[in-house]
Amino acid sequence: MKKLFVGFLVILLLIGGAAYLLSGWILVQATDRALPVMVRMLGDQGIEVSDVAYERVGLAGLTGAVWKDIEATVNVSRTVTGYSRERFRVRLGSLSVKLLDFSLRNFELGVTGLEAGIADDLSSDFNWASERFKEAARNGRLRADLVSFPVSVDRADPKPDLKHIYGELTRLVREGETALPATIYAGVHTQLDGAPIGVRLKAVERGEDTALEVDRDDLSQQADHFSRPLTDQEIEVVAANPLRAPRLLFLKKYAESTADLAGARDKTVPVDAYRHVLWSYLLTQEYGPEFAEQVTDAHEIGSTTNTEADHRMDYNNNAVGRRYAAEGVRESEILDRVRTDRTVIRQPV
Repeated sequence: MKKLFVGFLVILLLIGGAAYLLSGWILVQATDRALPVMVRMLGDQGIEVSDVAYERVGLAGLTGAVWKDIEATVNVSRTVTGYSRERFRVRLGSLSVKLLDFSLRNFELGVTGLEAGIADDLSSDFNWASERFKEAARNGRLRADLVSFPVSVDRADPKPDLKHIYGELTRLVREGETALPATIYAGVHTQLDGAPIGVRLKAVERGEDTALEVDRDDLSQQADHFSRPLTDQEIEVVAANPLRAPRLLFLKKYAESTADLAGARDKTVPVDAYRHVLWSYLLTQEYGPEFAEQVTDAHEIGSTTNTEADHRMDYNNNAVGRRYAAEGVRESEILDRVRTDRTVIRQPV
């Protein structure tokens, strides 16, 4: 009897092992068939995904599946103007789908160890400046320790629910908010003055949506990194655009440092005018003229030290920077233009 029982256990273990291995094979086959469909659906929502790879996939307990070490290149179209250059390299430590009850309708999507970094270097033909900031430009990253969403899918007709889930995940990537209830523990990281900095992201309720925001206190504490501190209005803009936060902080610092260095090399350089034209130009290249104007206006509205003449000069030079970007002016040409262009205001009047 004892031998029979041991033999029965061995058979069960063999059957269980075979079932586990077979389930892994089935999950691999299902994943490889589903990936092109998922990529196409994301493309329809304005998110282009390529170079997708994963290390392994398997069961997560009896009610879930987990994919490990996923990498992909993601191109996100945030604007309709064609100015967006936001290409990310994304890595997920794990992606899991877990059944929440036996209705076979309610699931939880979970992500751990997410990292999303800008895949492109700073686009600059101004060698001394771009080399100085090249590494920092690459180091703008979003890191999430945990992201989870409870979702429901109708077994009889899953397409509408799946389309809704895709649409809401797309909104989260493009707009930083979603109608899906979300749990998120994350932060954004970049380098300023050669030192790594990080600010926390938090999920807040915005009407019926869950929205991502940068922690405002964390942003305020970064003031020492800038020669012209972030105004309260600037902090509001950065906080409301968490996925752009690393790049926004970087571009502000880049424009300041580039103008200050030019002024240190040549005392005749109109540093303030150059800084505003360059900053507005770079923002327009990255995000288009409307968002660039929103960012630079926030700085002017929040400034408590500028005179009316200072504001007139800055608004004017910000508009010049947007125009240079629209005209395709090279960054290396901007300093000479700031010196000679009659539309640039070099001193407050």
